[in-house]
Amino acid sequence: MRFSLPTVIEISDLACKRSARLAGQELKGAIAIGNHADMVVWDPDVEFDLDDGHPVYLKHSVCLPYVSSVHMF
Repeated sequence: MRFSLPTVIEISDLACKRSARLAGQELKGAIAIGNHADMVVWDPDVEFDLDDGHPVYLKHSVCLPYVSSVHMF
């Protein structure tokens, strides 16, 4: 029997789409019309300070552990 590594599409399906379905989140896990657009885009080379004046787009708008912290990813 021969073993092969999963493709990027298979990994994406397992990590995103199937995980969302198992959690009962039918509108998550895939980029598709009608789904919730939970996406993050950032530049890992940019340093920034998150403070009370920084626009935050969160379901829960209080992000206390991160206020006044420098973030470098």
